[in-house]
Amino acid sequence: MTFINNYFAMIYAIIFQSVLLSGYFFWAPKARNPEKLYNCWLVLGLRGVFFVIGCYLGFIFLDTSIKILFLGVYGYGNISFHITSCILLLVLGIELIIGAVFVAPTLKSITTFIVMLTLFIYYFEINQVVVHEDLDKIFIPMFYAIAFLIIITLIYEIYRKLKTKGFEDKELWNFERKFKRIFNWKFNLILWILLSIEIILMIEGYSLFFWLSYIF
Repeated sequence: MTFINNYFAMIYAIIFQSVLLSGYFFWAPKARNPEKLYNCWLVLGLRGVFFVIGCYLGFIFLDTSIKILFLGVYGYGNISFHITSCILLLVLGIELIIGAVFVAPTLKSITTFIVMLTLFIYYFEINQVVVHEDLDKIFIPMFYAIAFLIIITLIYEIYRKLKTKGFEDKELWNFERKFKRIFNWKFNLILWILLSIEIILMIEGYSLFFWLSYIF
């Protein structure tokens, strides 16, 4: 069974959350406002790549959490030292996947999601990448997914220009405004603080819930 341990997953989570929060305050101000949406094709393209990265990290966070909490890859004798990081990774993973794919999906985004999920399952479950020895291989499925997104976007744009009656990759539904109101900058700031505290405690051999081991 291949998986990324929760320590490395926490590092990836903090890095991604730091980039996300910097976007809220500096380079993506519309993200703070549920009523404002992006229209520029270049921004939308970069946003799509960012969503692919976020969704892939969401796969990693969910995979790590589920395998530790429910499949017992570390055993359950010391679960109190892993439960906090796994819960935080679980919450962040769910937020990233929902935000990247299911808030305002189109056929193009759903297709990219399916391709990326298939690649992830192949590399992590079928091909059994040994992540501790081959860390450079962890993100290979993500780069394939980004390449697929670029190709399918180019095909879509060419088809749309050649189509006389016009062709739009319409959203299947959209609850972006509701999503932004729940998973706003305050929520992500709190999550970032908890992730930062937990990784510091993990380095020192502790956890926010390490005291549970003395109860059970």
